[in-house]
Amino acid sequence: METDARIIMPLSGRGKPVVYTYDDKGDYSVQWGNISFIITSAQLQKIMQDYFQEKSNWYSLGASMTAPIPGGLGEFILQEFPPLGPRHASAVAAIMVNEGMLESRGKNPIELKRVQDN
Repeated sequence: METDARIIMPLSGRGKPVVYTYDDKGDYSVQWGNISFIITSAQLQKIMQDYFQEKSNWYSLGASMTAPIPGGLGEFILQEFPPLGPRHASAVAAIMVNEGMLESRGKNPIELKRVQDN
């Protein structure tokens, strides 16, 4: 059973809204403009454990399609979850912030940090 759709904006505040639902397994179905994809709860756990390792550190979003910031979340998603790439990081990060996993600051660049109790 899926939840009601949630509609949020990318962290930049610009662009198309991100529409998502999640199922009872914790997998998120995402529609963002003309892109649709699924990010699984296992993928989100891997992002939290392997990318956001230090709770006190701020990390770059790095979601540019043409020049993602080296070491940013976009590059991590590209390497770990093909065919997802840096662009998908914008929607994934917005969902993770909305769901209380991450906090964000800034607009250019956008930085992300684990929420302390996660």
